[in-house]
Amino acid sequence: MKFITNFLFLLLFLSSSNSYSEIIKKINIDGLNSISRGTVLSYIPFEVNDDISKENIQTIFNQLKDTNFFSDLSVQLTQDGLLNISLIENLRYPMLS
Repeated sequence: MKFITNFLFLLLFLSSSNSYSEIIKKINIDGLNSISRGTVLSYIPFEVNDDISKENIQTIFNQLKDTNFFSDLSVQLTQDGLLNISLIENLRYPMLS
């Protein structure tokens, strides 16, 4: 249910705001246990110093969601260029790194 709530909030946020872009200065990933940071980053089509828009945030969300590695997921970009990815790993993928 939290996954659906986060997804709906993200859609509402994206549709109600003006489009802008920001340079990614840092990528922060919270909630990793068995899955490595490198694995998560391999599914993100952006890296530090890339220009990213709110529409690209949805792309990142969808790329990570489509892996089915996570039971809950949130992707946010702060105004100072910090890309925050918070996730909860699915238990059916233990020791994947």
